[in-house]
Amino acid sequence: MTWLRRVVTVPLLTALMVGVLVSGPVLLAVAGLVGLAARSSRPVRTVALPMAYAFTELRTMVKLLCGERDCDRLMGDFLTAAYAAVRRILDVEVVLDPSSVTPAEIPRNQPVIVLSRHCGPGDTVLVAWLLTVEYRLRVRIVLKAVLRWEPVLDFAGKLGCLCFLSRSGRARRQIHDLAASLVGGQALLLFPEGANFTWARWRAAIAELRSTGRISQAGGARWLETTRSALAKMNMPPMDITAWSPSRIPTRRAPSPKRKYLRHR
Repeated sequence: MTWLRRVVTVPLLTALMVGVLVSGPVLLAVAGLVGLAARSSRPVRTVALPMAYAFTELRTMVKLLCGERDCDRLMGDFLTAAYAAVRRILDVEVVLDPSSVTPAEIPRNQPVIVLSRHCGPGDTVLVAWLLTVEYRLRVRIVLKAVLRWEPVLDFAGKLGCLCFLSRSGRARRQIHDLAASLVGGQALLLFPEGANFTWARWRAAIAELRSTGRISQAGGARWLETTRSALAKMNMPPMDITAWSPSRIPTRRAPSPKRKYLRHR
C-alpha cells in the first residue's frame, strides 16, 4: 500500500509544485496589476504564499530523496522556512503570552507532552516551529493517517518525526509506544480534539463527557489532573505536561481595546 500510494502522490505533487513555480512569475505580475487597481496587497500575497510553499515542499522532497535521515534537522529546516515565509508574506508573528512557560522552565531531563488545539494546518506549523526553534525541543507530532497522502509528511513519518494514527483501534497503543520511546529534550505534540476548534464542537464534547460521567460540572478546572490520570492508565512514562492555545482561536468575549491586530487590505 505504501509504495502504491507514493507512486501516485510523489509524481502528482511534484508536477503540481513545479507548475506553481513555473507559472508563478506570470501570476505575480497579473496579481500586481490587480492589486494596483484594487489598492490592495492581497492578490500578490495570495500568489506568493503558494509559491513559497511549493519551493519549500520541493526542497524538502529533494533532501528526502537524496538520503536525508536526520528527522530533527529536516523538521527544523522545514519549519524555519515555513515560518519565514508566513512572516514575510502574511506578516504573521508568533508572540508568547507573558504567562507562558519560558524555554528555561522546560525540563531537559525528561520528555514533554504538549497538548494543543488548532484552527487549521497553519496553526500546527506555528506551534511546531515554536517548540522546535524557540524551545529547542525535538518534536514528535501525532497526525491523522490521511495526511500520509502528502508525500513529504509520508517520507518524514518513516524517519520517526511523525506518528500517523490508524483507524484500526490501535491509536492508543501507537501513542503509548511513541511516548515510551522519547527521551529528555523531546516533546510529543498532541491535538486531543482531533479536528479544528469550533465552539459547537467544544460544547458537544463537553456535553458528551458530562453525560457519560467522565467530567463533572467543575471538571473543566481540573483538566490537567484528568489528563495526567488518563495518561497514567495508559502506563505512559513520566512526562511533563503543558497546554498550548493559539490566541487566534475564536472567543465569545469582545476583544480588549488594548489589543491591535495588523490587517492588510
